[in-house]
Amino acid sequence: MFEQDVLVVQCSSDFYHKTKVLATARMALKQQGVAGINQAPCLRALLSKLPIILREQHTYEKVGVSHLVEVVV
Repeated sequence: MFEQDVLVVQCSSDFYHKTKVLATARMALKQQGVAGINQAPCLRALLSKLPIILREQHTYEKVGVSHLVEVVV
């Protein structure tokens, strides 16, 4: 009924993990009708670094909570 091509790309796990967030964000934005992420280098950079930022924030807050320090938002 429908004919689709399948493209198999071989990449390292490092490359996969670096680009996964950006690809997921691009797909979610596209579903909402937002396009042109390739023209927004600052947004691309933020999305690429977001997992690291969130991990660092989580670690910081986890230490504070484990020492019973109130985390102010």
